[in-house]
Amino acid sequence: MIHIPYQNDDKQGPLVTYVISTYNRPEYLAGALGSALGQDYRNLQVIVVRDGGKPVRHVVESFNDPRVKLIDRAENHGLCYSYNEAMKYIQGKYVAYLGDDDIHYPNHISKLVETLEGPTDCQAAYSDLYCVVCKIMPDGERVILAKSCIVSRDYDWMFMMQHNPAPGGSTLHRTDLYNKTGPFNENITVLIDWDMARRMSFFTDFAHVRDVTGEFYTQINQKGSDRISDLQRKDQLAFSDRCRDIIWSRPAKPWPRATDTAVVYLMDNGVNKARLTTVRDILQNTFIPYQLYLPIDPQDLAKLDLTEFPPIQNVPVSSNCSQGSRVDAAVERCDADFVAIVPSGLPIGRFWLENAAVPLMNSTTEKEGFVIEDGGRNILAAVVRKSELIEARKHHSSGSPWKSMEAYGIKLRKARAEELPLAMDAQMAEAGKLADNGSFGSAGDMYRKVAGGESYMSRFIPTAQA
Repeated sequence: MIHIPYQNDDKQGPLVTYVISTYNRPEYLAGALGSALGQDYRNLQVIVVRDGGKPVRHVVESFNDPRVKLIDRAENHGLCYSYNEAMKYIQGKYVAYLGDDDIHYPNHISKLVETLEGPTDCQAAYSDLYCVVCKIMPDGERVILAKSCIVSRDYDWMFMMQHNPAPGGSTLHRTDLYNKTGPFNENITVLIDWDMARRMSFFTDFAHVRDVTGEFYTQINQKGSDRISDLQRKDQLAFSDRCRDIIWSRPAKPWPRATDTAVVYLMDNGVNKARLTTVRDILQNTFIPYQLYLPIDPQDLAKLDLTEFPPIQNVPVSSNCSQGSRVDAAVERCDADFVAIVPSGLPIGRFWLENAAVPLMNSTTEKEGFVIEDGGRNILAAVVRKSELIEARKHHSSGSPWKSMEAYGIKLRKARAEELPLAMDAQMAEAGKLADNGSFGSAGDMYRKVAGGESYMSRFIPTAQA
C-alpha cells in the first residue's frame, strides 16, 4: 500500500477520528493503518490501540504521521475496553472503525462524510464492504480466493432489531451519540458492532451509501480463524446468550427513533410449567424493545426463578384480582407507548409480537389495535396504544379490558400482509422453502413477485469496485 505523506494543507470538512484496535497482528496492521492514512479525506485523527500482544510501535512509527496516536498497552482487555479507552482521546465530530487486518478504499471516509454533512437527519451512515475469503499460508501471507458483498441493504429499524446491516468497519457516526448510547459493553465479546449500532438506532436512522468502500477478511477454514466472531460462535449456547443480552439492552430514554411495548402476560389461575414455558418463549422470540409485566400473586412470584431476565417486571396483585384490574396494575407501572395483552395459552413464535406491534406503530388511525396471531386457538390477544387503553379503562372500568376497548370504540383487526414487518424478506424465505421442497414453479412465481417490487430489490444492489 502506497502511503500519501501527510501535509497540513487541507482542513476542509469536519475532523474524523479513526479507531483501530490491534492484537497480535503487526503484519496486517501496516495495511490497515496505511489504508486509513491513505484516505482522500485528509482531516483525520487516527487512534491505534495496542490491546496487548505483539509490539506495534515500530509499525505505527514507520508512517511518521502526526495524525496518529498510539495507546500502547501491554495487557489484553478486549475490543470493547479498547474502544472505550480510545473515547477519552477522540477529537473528531465523527468516528470510524477499522479492523487491524482489514482495509478501507481511499474514498471510504469522504463518501460517508459527504452523506452525513448533506441533507439528512441521520447521525450515522454505513457503506458496503467486500468479504474477502483467503487462505493463510504458513508464513502468514494471505492468498485471496474470492470477494463478494454479502451484506448490502438499506436501513430498516425492524431489521436492525435482530440483525446488523452495518458491520462496524463500514460505519461512520457522530461522536456525541456516545452520550446517549453509553459506552461499549465490556461484558460482550461478540457482535460488538451490532450491539452499539442497535443502541444508536434508538436515537437516529442510518444512511446507507451503496458503494463498496473496503474489505474485511475471513479464512476459508474458519476452524483456524482468530476472528472474535468465529471464535465465539464455537460455543453456540454462549453465543445465543450474548445475542439475547444485546436484544435486551435498553439505553436511557427518551428514544426519538424507537418505541417501547409493555407485554402484559395474564397467568390465569397461577403459575404452572406451561405458563413458565410461555414466559421463556416470549423472552426468546421478541426483538423489538419491550418489557414483560407479570401481574400475579406474590406467592406465585416467589415460585418463579426469573431474576436473571432484565425484561421481566413483577407486578404483585391478589390472587382473586380480575383480569381488568391486573391489566390496570401493569399499565400503571409501565413507561411504554404500546401495550400487548397476552392471555394464557397464546402460542409464541417468531415475530409473534412484531407482526402486530409494528403495523400499529406505522398506523395513523385513531382507536385502532392489532390482533396477535393465536394459531387457531380462539384466544384473543392484541396490541393497542397505551394512551387509548388508559382512556378506555377510565370510562369503562367495570368489565374486561376487551369490553372496555369495545365500549370506548377501539377496533381490533388483523394486520394485512403488506403491513407486516420485513414482509418481502418473509416472502423470499418462503420462496426458498418452496424451492427446497421441489415446488420450483411456485417458488419462481414468488421470486418474480418479489423482484417486481423494485423499491425492495434496489435496497440490495451495491455499487461494486474492482
